[in-house]
Amino acid sequence: MTGARTVTASTPRKDEQGRVVHLPQLLGVALAYWAVNAVGLVAIDGLLSLTGGSSFGDSSGWLTLILPALLYFEDFRAWRAYPRRFFALLVAALAAVALGLLTAGAARALAPLVSGGLAALVALAVYALVWFVGVRSLTGDPAPSPAADAEVRQERGRGRERKGRS
Repeated sequence: MTGARTVTASTPRKDEQGRVVHLPQLLGVALAYWAVNAVGLVAIDGLLSLTGGSSFGDSSGWLTLILPALLYFEDFRAWRAYPRRFFALLVAALAAVALGLLTAGAARALAPLVSGGLAALVALAVYALVWFVGVRSLTGDPAPSPAADAEVRQERGRGRERKGRS
């Protein structure tokens, strides 16, 4: 076994180091993960309320951040060559938590499931934006331009065509 790393097609698209390449894809996948968690949390909260364990809506909506947090952690790890990533992480996490808490406070009249879910949604969007821009600004490693990304895709396509001919 060699130490070579194979790049596979993934969503969100990643570079050779495993770093997310496009902010819209990062946000889209994080939002999809949030939605999956939200559906699961509503189902679990509903089951708990049916068994008499609690009232419906008493679960914390902040739990919807579990899968997006794993996505963000994976991207954080991919930047391991840059110690400055810790500063970007800290700033992004503080901004996300602060704005998430403000959202939860503004929605405090709603059930914890809803107010926490809305707060988590705001937090995941803020984190993605601050992290994506911040880590690239601090490391001097900008995201590839759409033209450069298109060239990489074309080159991969040519490589597949050559394999098919052999």
